[in-house]
Amino acid sequence: MSKKGFQLNRVFLLVEGSDAGMRAAAYAVDLAQALGASVHALSVVETDTMSHLLSRSILVQSEMAELAEEMSKNARKHLDYVEGLCQQKWVPVETEQLEGSIHRSVLEALSKTPHDLLILGSFQATMTQRDLAAHEKQLIIESAPCPVLLIK
Repeated sequence: MSKKGFQLNRVFLLVEGSDAGMRAAAYAVDLAQALGASVHALSVVETDTMSHLLSRSILVQSEMAELAEEMSKNARKHLDYVEGLCQQKWVPVETEQLEGSIHRSVLEALSKTPHDLLILGSFQATMTQRDLAAHEKQLIIESAPCPVLLIK
Protein backbone atom coordinates (compact mmCIF):
# COMPACT_ATOMS: atom_id res chain seq x y z
CA MET A 1 0.00 0.00 0.00
CA SER A 2 1.36 3.41 -0.87
CA LYS A 3 1.85 6.03 1.80
CA LYS A 4 -0.92 8.04 0.16
CA GLY A 5 -3.40 5.27 1.01
CA PHE A 6 -2.27 5.05 4.63
CA GLN A 7 -2.25 8.18 6.72
CA LEU A 8 -1.29 8.08 10.36
CA ASN A 9 -1.30 11.56 11.85
CA ARG A 10 -2.53 11.05 15.43
CA VAL A 11 -1.76 8.05 17.62
CA PHE A 12 -3.74 7.62 20.82
CA LEU A 13 -1.89 5.77 23.57
CA LEU A 14 -3.46 4.42 26.74
CA VAL A 15 -0.66 4.80 29.27
CA GLU A 16 -0.52 2.32 32.11
CA GLY A 17 2.32 0.86 34.10
CA SER A 18 2.22 -2.81 33.14
CA ASP A 19 5.11 -4.33 31.20
CA ALA A 20 2.91 -4.57 28.11
CA GLY A 21 1.81 -0.97 28.68
CA MET A 22 5.40 0.26 28.74
CA ARG A 23 6.23 -1.72 25.59
CA ALA A 24 3.13 -0.19 23.96
CA ALA A 25 4.41 3.28 24.87
CA ALA A 26 7.80 2.63 23.26
CA TYR A 27 6.15 1.15 20.18
CA ALA A 28 3.72 4.05 19.84
CA VAL A 29 6.55 6.59 19.96
CA ASP A 30 8.68 4.64 17.45
CA LEU A 31 5.71 4.26 15.09
CA ALA A 32 4.80 7.94 15.39
CA GLN A 33 8.39 8.93 14.68
CA ALA A 34 8.63 6.66 11.64
CA LEU A 35 5.37 7.96 10.16
CA GLY A 36 5.59 11.60 11.22
CA ALA A 37 2.61 11.36 13.56
CA SER A 38 1.88 12.91 16.94
CA VAL A 39 1.04 11.02 20.14
CA HIS A 40 -1.86 11.71 22.48
CA ALA A 41 -0.99 9.90 25.72
CA LEU A 42 -3.79 9.36 28.22
CA SER A 43 -3.54 7.89 31.71
CA VAL A 44 -6.66 7.24 33.76
CA VAL A 45 -6.83 6.95 37.52
CA GLU A 46 -9.59 4.36 38.06
CA THR A 47 -11.68 6.13 40.69
CA ASP A 48 -15.01 4.50 39.79
CA THR A 49 -13.94 1.23 41.39
CA MET A 50 -12.65 3.05 44.46
CA SER A 51 -16.00 4.83 44.84
CA HIS A 52 -17.79 1.50 44.60
CA LEU A 53 -15.52 0.04 47.30
CA LEU A 54 -16.18 3.08 49.46
CA SER A 55 -19.95 2.70 49.06
CA ARG A 56 -19.67 -0.93 50.16
CA SER A 57 -17.57 0.06 53.21
CA ILE A 58 -14.61 -1.93 51.89
CA LEU A 59 -12.60 1.30 51.85
CA VAL A 60 -12.94 4.25 54.17
CA GLN A 61 -12.66 7.82 52.88
CA SER A 62 -9.09 8.34 54.15
CA GLU A 63 -7.93 5.11 52.45
CA MET A 64 -9.60 6.13 49.22
CA ALA A 65 -7.96 9.55 49.25
CA GLU A 66 -4.55 8.03 49.95
CA LEU A 67 -4.97 5.39 47.24
CA ALA A 68 -6.19 7.95 44.71
CA GLU A 69 -3.23 10.20 45.44
CA GLU A 70 -0.77 7.32 45.01
CA MET A 71 -2.43 6.23 41.76
CA SER A 72 -2.37 9.81 40.50
CA LYS A 73 1.36 10.09 41.21
CA ASN A 74 2.00 6.83 39.36
CA ALA A 75 -0.10 7.98 36.41
CA ARG A 76 1.87 11.24 36.21
CA LYS A 77 5.16 9.31 36.40
CA HIS A 78 4.09 7.11 33.48
CA LEU A 79 2.97 10.12 31.44
CA ASP A 80 6.30 11.85 32.14
CA TYR A 81 8.07 8.72 30.89
CA VAL A 82 6.11 8.79 27.62
CA GLU A 83 6.71 12.52 27.26
CA GLY A 84 10.44 11.90 27.67
CA LEU A 85 10.41 9.18 25.02
CA CYS A 86 8.64 11.55 22.63
CA GLN A 87 11.06 14.39 23.32
CA GLN A 88 14.06 12.12 22.68
CA LYS A 89 12.64 11.22 19.26
CA TRP A 90 11.23 14.65 18.39
CA VAL A 91 7.67 13.34 18.34
CA PRO A 92 4.95 15.87 19.15
CA VAL A 93 3.09 14.73 22.25
CA GLU A 94 0.04 15.75 24.25
CA THR A 95 -0.42 14.17 27.67
CA GLU A 96 -3.63 13.98 29.64
CA GLN A 97 -4.57 12.51 33.00
CA LEU A 98 -8.18 11.80 33.89
CA GLU A 99 -10.08 10.19 36.74
CA GLY A 100 -13.01 7.82 36.47
CA SER A 101 -13.74 4.69 34.50
CA ILE A 102 -10.87 3.76 32.19
CA HIS A 103 -12.97 2.68 29.22
CA ARG A 104 -15.39 5.61 29.49
CA SER A 105 -12.52 8.10 29.77
CA VAL A 106 -10.71 6.64 26.76
CA LEU A 107 -13.82 6.51 24.60
CA GLU A 108 -14.79 10.05 25.56
CA ALA A 109 -11.32 11.34 24.70
CA LEU A 110 -11.39 9.48 21.37
CA SER A 111 -14.78 11.01 20.56
CA LYS A 112 -13.51 14.56 21.10
CA THR A 113 -10.67 14.41 18.61
CA PRO A 114 -10.28 11.96 15.73
CA HIS A 115 -7.32 9.60 16.00
CA ASP A 116 -5.97 7.25 13.37
CA LEU A 117 -4.89 4.48 15.72
CA LEU A 118 -5.32 3.45 19.35
CA ILE A 119 -2.38 1.60 20.91
CA LEU A 120 -2.53 -0.24 24.20
CA GLY A 121 -0.73 -2.99 26.04
CA SER A 122 -2.08 -6.48 25.59
CA PHE A 123 -3.91 -8.58 28.14
CA GLN A 124 -5.00 -12.19 28.53
CA ALA A 125 -8.52 -12.61 27.23
CA THR A 126 -9.14 -15.29 29.85
CA MET A 127 -8.61 -12.64 32.55
CA THR A 128 -11.38 -10.24 31.46
CA GLN A 129 -13.80 -11.64 34.05
CA ARG A 130 -11.33 -11.42 36.97
CA ASP A 131 -8.98 -8.57 36.12
CA LEU A 132 -10.34 -5.02 36.03
CA ALA A 133 -7.64 -3.70 33.67
CA ALA A 134 -8.19 -6.54 31.19
CA HIS A 135 -11.96 -6.04 31.34
CA GLU A 136 -11.60 -2.28 30.76
CA LYS A 137 -9.31 -2.87 27.77
CA GLN A 138 -11.80 -5.34 26.28
CA LEU A 139 -14.57 -2.73 26.57
CA ILE A 140 -12.33 -0.16 24.84
CA ILE A 141 -11.51 -2.52 21.98
CA GLU A 142 -15.17 -3.36 21.44
CA SER A 143 -16.21 0.31 21.16
CA ALA A 144 -13.18 2.17 19.79
CA PRO A 145 -14.00 4.39 16.80
CA CYS A 146 -10.58 3.74 15.21
CA PRO A 147 -8.29 0.75 14.59
CA VAL A 148 -6.73 -0.74 17.74
CA LEU A 149 -3.22 -2.15 18.01
CA LEU A 150 -2.38 -4.38 20.98
CA ILE A 151 1.28 -4.67 21.94
CA LYS A 152 2.48 -7.80 23.73
